[in-house]
Amino acid sequence: MKILHASREIRADSRYGMGRVNASLLKGLHQIGIHSDYICASDMDAASLAQVAYWHKQLARLCPADMQPVVHVLVSAWQTGRMAARQAIDQAYTHLHCHDAVVAAGASRELAGQRIAWGISEHGFSCVAQSLHAYIQPLPRWLRWLLWQWERRVTQAANWVVCPTASGRTNLASELKLPIDARWHAIPHARPDLNLPEKPSARRLLGWNPQSRYLLAVGQLIPLKRFELMIDAMAALPANWRLVLLGDGDAAPYLARAERLGIAPPIITVTDDVGPYLAAADAFVSASQTESFGMAILEAMTAGLPIVCTHVGGVSDVVGEAAELAAADGSDLAQRLSAVLADPAHCATLAAKSRARADQWPDRKAVAREYHAMYAAAGENKR
Repeated sequence: MKILHASREIRADSRYGMGRVNASLLKGLHQIGIHSDYICASDMDAASLAQVAYWHKQLARLCPADMQPVVHVLVSAWQTGRMAARQAIDQAYTHLHCHDAVVAAGASRELAGQRIAWGISEHGFSCVAQSLHAYIQPLPRWLRWLLWQWERRVTQAANWVVCPTASGRTNLASELKLPIDARWHAIPHARPDLNLPEKPSARRLLGWNPQSRYLLAVGQLIPLKRFELMIDAMAALPANWRLVLLGDGDAAPYLARAERLGIAPPIITVTDDVGPYLAAADAFVSASQTESFGMAILEAMTAGLPIVCTHVGGVSDVVGEAAELAAADGSDLAQRLSAVLADPAHCATLAAKSRARADQWPDRKAVAREYHAMYAAAGENKR
């Protein structure tokens, strides 16, 4: 068995959800003796990049200017799939695992007639058309319909479809109007291995004030993460609380919002090692508009932090009763945060539940074995 994993992401995305998840999966597969390699959009050669430029130019004529970034992402994902399929054929891989439906669509075209088993990891809670339209860029109806048809066909043709939560699998199948058969799997992401120093050591390492309390959030600085709701919530907390955002992007709107509210600015930084921040923090918050899983939430559980998060996507599958769930629209986030953080006993209870649930979560090898079983079944079906 020889697996090639293909993603539409670039190498620089490795510090966030999907990138960290994929890296963990490959490590787990290697640990149980499965040869696995990874290819992504950053690996496109000159010929592939030329194809992306050509098709982007052709499709740009059909779409308004504000949709060009979305068009580029779709074309790049398609071409990444084609590139990955060719590599899988040339280097005798037995399986191609596409971490996006559009990547899989590109790959499936090249794999026609081949005996390579291939399938999809659906990292979003919704189908591609719905995710793009609702959370990234409003799409014209005709394009939503085409993307929906495209994903539906490629999902029907795949040897496996895997989602990180059971609720995500149910939602995706419902949106695509497909039955859940034996090819559909719900396999959680593995419990992360984190560098978690003792809290006083972590605070000294980060230069944090031992007298202050710190609320941590993780994610790219994009509208989908709704960090502005957290900044608004900080205005209702005691002055000794500081908000820490781990993510890159445009920090200016968040700093300006804090200034308008007359509160301390959030501490915004980028790191490849979240462990010390989790160890140093007093609580964790997520206000995401959608989450298929919530890897940062699982990391906070592993660190034993009390968690307040919006009840969206597959989050409840991950946290169970180990977090305070705010409304999906975030309307009561400030109220929930204030109530939790003002109650030390409740914080301690949530922290204990977080750690206990994380301790029972499958580790890297256990998750890799589930994937191995899935690959083995798909390989048998290709014979």
